[in-house]
Amino acid sequence: MRIITNTPFIQRRARLARIISYVGLAILAGGFVTSLLQPSLILLAYLTLPIGMILANIGIYLANRYLRPPRPDQALDQALKGLSDQYAIYHYMLPADHVLISPHGIYPLIVRFQAGTFIHEGERWQQRQGCWGRALRLFGQEGIGNPTQEARAEVEALRRYLAEHAPGLDVPIEPIIVFTHPQAEITITSPAVPVVLAKKLKVYLRSVERGRALPRPTLMQLEEALPTLSP
Repeated sequence: MRIITNTPFIQRRARLARIISYVGLAILAGGFVTSLLQPSLILLAYLTLPIGMILANIGIYLANRYLRPPRPDQALDQALKGLSDQYAIYHYMLPADHVLISPHGIYPLIVRFQAGTFIHEGERWQQRQGCWGRALRLFGQEGIGNPTQEARAEVEALRRYLAEHAPGLDVPIEPIIVFTHPQAEITITSPAVPVVLAKKLKVYLRSVERGRALPRPTLMQLEEALPTLSP
């Protein structure tokens, strides 16, 4: 499998994650120390608390995606290891963050890296949380949001991209929601978008791709529409 990763983009975001996290923590620590040493300024300390919390959370958000190993792109590369060079995965190069280009179509991969038990029924998502789950949230694990809506948005973004760069090209775009954390468990009922664990992603691809392939001219046109990294 060919891997095309926008490494400078990841490096910039990782650096930004560090800076924002440090600034947020510095504001929180400064407010706490000020409240202890200068009680008369406690109101100022309280006013800076939300700013510090917001910056710290933004730093966590960025760190989860671009800094903390394995990053989503690394987890996907490992999960898809062994696919032939007919496949290519693009990380942070297209309107969707992670896009697998296959001889059978285009798969935007919507990554969720959280641990825990997740229940998906139709359009609805729920995260089952015990004491351990609540503790993880305190230490920076995000909620999963709504991956189904995110999947639809990425499909539309890719369609617009193809309409601009390869007018008339007809290629199926089929999103897949992928949970990469080894301690993630999913219960699925009538999903609107396919949902798989990373360790089963290749098995899923083989099952849906069996007996179908895009015509050679279509693949060539698709290849020409895809971005390349500058030397």
